[in-house]
Amino acid sequence: MKSKNYLLKKSTGSTIILISVAVLGVISIFIIIVGLALMTGLTGNNSGGGTIGSLSGCSNNQLSINQKSKIENNKPVYQVAAEKSGIPWQFLASLHLRETNLADTPSNNPGDGPFQIQGAKYKTFGVDSATEAGEKAKSLVKSFYNKDLSKTSNEDTIKLAFLAYNRGGMYVEGGCSWNQSPYVMNQFDAQHTNMVWPNNTCEPESVRGKTNTQLGTFTVYSALVGCSISGKTALPINPSHLSSYPYNNSFHGRSVSYSPSKPGHNVILCPNKYNTNISCNTTGEAVDLRAPGGTEVYAPFDSKVVFSSMSGSLCGGICGGFIVIQSLDGKSAAVLAHLQNYVTQGSTVSAGQRIGELKEYPGGFGPHLHFELWSNNLPIHAGIGSPSQVIPNIWAAQKKVLGF
Repeated sequence: MKSKNYLLKKSTGSTIILISVAVLGVISIFIIIVGLALMTGLTGNNSGGGTIGSLSGCSNNQLSINQKSKIENNKPVYQVAAEKSGIPWQFLASLHLRETNLADTPSNNPGDGPFQIQGAKYKTFGVDSATEAGEKAKSLVKSFYNKDLSKTSNEDTIKLAFLAYNRGGMYVEGGCSWNQSPYVMNQFDAQHTNMVWPNNTCEPESVRGKTNTQLGTFTVYSALVGCSISGKTALPINPSHLSSYPYNNSFHGRSVSYSPSKPGHNVILCPNKYNTNISCNTTGEAVDLRAPGGTEVYAPFDSKVVFSSMSGSLCGGICGGFIVIQSLDGKSAAVLAHLQNYVTQGSTVSAGQRIGELKEYPGGFGPHLHFELWSNNLPIHAGIGSPSQVIPNIWAAQKKVLGF
């Protein structure tokens, strides 16, 4: 065996040399690429929930691995049906999970199909049954609450649409709200854990006063949309430049420096929308990240600069330069403040592109980046798109949404 191997190596020596040179060339190129990536250390690739990894990064860890996997497999169907109905695909996924636990053909009430529509035309899961559910939801929320369900609906309309799909008529007549419905809000946060069905005419006698443990539709929806920034993403600041020591936060109140362990402080974006599509009907959180003056700041995703100002009169004169960007699909936004701006309003920027640098402004708070993030019209909280306590760290929540 040794002799045979020796002969093989000897007879193919020149070939092996050529192969070795080629392999070394490939390795060299790989090292260069990796080196460049490590030098920037910024750009990610978040495909908007398009992979299991993205879905696994969502805030609601109560979704099982099997549920995430099934939603991922079903996503093309939800997307086609949602496009036909003009609604978010996450809405259909949330209905499907709540109604039949993502069954293709439900064992209970099979005649009502996978979305449990009484007398459903389509009995098995597919584009037709999902479209039927979307159109049903649009019709019901319009009938009961005079709201139009669409891709750009705010979260209150989304909640009402879920409620209308379940028992909208009974809740209207009984004077109950979505906030009382386990079907909509169960397990959303500490105040909506293992909710009890209303013990009145808003619910059928068979369930009144009983505890429910299933995930509410809006709970699932908010988890899914929290990971939906499309395309390449980047961290707004290189983590290696962040300072680990605290700074004067007497002005910022709840703000914290890196590594933050508390909720962030108030956002800049609302109530002034600064040319974004954000509805401003909920309160978000921002984080302050301390780093040396002159530290470069980057666009977190491909976007348009919808507002850029160096006016010292904004934010009580302490914001300095700040930039508001909106994703090219109009679904996400971010604010970056306390800067020397390098971009102008109306320009288009790419993920990881330098848009400014940190600059110290009057007030004695030290150079730091004010960063707030909005995804699918939802403000990113410590729990990602909800006030839950799943991730009690706003910076960690923001990084998850950006795919890091």
